Amino acid sequence: MNETSNEDYLLYVLTRSGCEESQLEVDEYNEIFQIYKILVLVIAPINVLLNGISLKIFGHRLWKNSSTSAILKSLSVFEICFGSSLFLHTINSKVLETYTRLDNYTTANLTEKERMVNAKLVAGMTVSQQILSGFLFAFQISRNWSVVLLAAYRYDAICRKLGTVSSFPRERIPWIMTTTMVLSGLFALPRLFEIKSFICIPTVMIYQEEPLLAGNLMYQLLYLGIGTFIVQSGGPVLCVCILSFFVIRKIALRRKFRKQNQRTVFIAANKNEDNSGSAQQTATKVVERKLPSGDKLMLALCFMFFILETPAFFSKILSSYTSTNYPTLDVYISVIANFLIYLDSTANVFVYMGSNPTFRTVAKLMLGRGSTTDQAKSNVSRTSDA
Repeated sequence: MNETSNEDYLLYVLTRSGCEESQLEVDEYNEIFQIYKILVLVIAPINVLLNGISLKIFGHRLWKNSSTSAILKSLSVFEICFGSSLFLHTINSKVLETYTRLDNYTTANLTEKERMVNAKLVAGMTVSQQILSGFLFAFQISRNWSVVLLAAYRYDAICRKLGTVSSFPRERIPWIMTTTMVLSGLFALPRLFEIKSFICIPTVMIYQEEPLLAGNLMYQLLYLGIGTFIVQSGGPVLCVCILSFFVIRKIALRRKFRKQNQRTVFIAANKNEDNSGSAQQTATKVVERKLPSGDKLMLALCFMFFILETPAFFSKILSSYTSTNYPTLDVYISVIANFLIYLDSTANVFVYMGSNPTFRTVAKLMLGRGSTTDQAKSNVSRTSDA
């Protein structure tokens, strides 16, 4: 094959001749991935719609300009971007499959110019696939660490000493979220340069894939192995778990202290009935910080995150063993873990609805306003018809 028969670019190569008999091996797990893609095409638009509704609700005036609402708004934005990237990534993959599976009769009837156009279109979709994969990875990291920020804010609000200033004032939240997004994007950047595709112009097919960064042993070990595990799933899950543990422990200690205080009051009242009033006043004069607004919402969100992200956590740990010894099991675990991540992202609105009365109130107001608007339009239509 002559060098002149190739058009070599950074992420793909267009081959003009000598590649007609070459093609990629058929993936034995293709049927599993096809079902997985169909499920993704269903859940991704629902994800974007529900998180869009949540974002609109969090922007209502009934939500105070608190750190909680600022974090939840940012989380909703990341979820929308995550769902959009997931949908576009899957659509692009399906279209790419269609273009690269043209039968021999169809490609034989194409002119040289049409083949070149189709080959360049396949090349563009191949590059788009890698870019969308990077965006998907970056937004997943961002939304995971946004939940960590929510858990950290709850820990700070409940466990910090009285009289100290919060580490997460509302003015600082946008900067924290922007920094999170930028760092996630930088971390995901190498994913764009993992593979180089070779496209055969006569058959309009990808006939070979050559690893770029993915072929480097240190890249596999440090980035795809340790780094991705810590940043993508391991770090967020462990942080949420540890922060929630300390919050639960603090609340339990406060309840224990409150019970001891009440017991002291009861004993003092029985011993000296005359001084019970002063004893009660002294014993119960305990200053406690109130739970932050939306505490149940934050607790429910962190709990659901922990439950639905844990399979991905163990999937990453077991992958090196299962991929070698039980490849079919590894594929099933990976597919289920990924789908649970998408389910976690999509189910946020139901957590908000079930755990926060303000969210329910605003949702009812919005639905009521929509019904009123529809009724008004109907009345206007009837009047004009009359």
